Amino acid sequence: MSGHYTSTKTLWSETQFEILYLSLKKNRPEEEIALIVQDLNRRGHKPHRLVAKARNEVGMAGAGRLAAIIKRIGKRA
Repeated sequence: MSGHYTSTKTLWSETQFEILYLSLKKNRPEEEIALIVQDLNRRGHKPHRLVAKARNEVGMAGAGRLAAIIKRIGKRA
């Protein structure tokens, strides 16, 4: 049963990553992106890894925007 939970958890994280990339590409509001980032953080994904993965998927501009959003989230926390 734990194998099913792990693969479901992994699938959800990968879905969240895809939503994050699409949100960055479509220039969605910062609040929407922040919610995705916070959820991924709760699932154990570190901010620097989020930015690195985003850089590969959406380029430097998208990754820079994500880094700025993560920095602002940190100041609010």
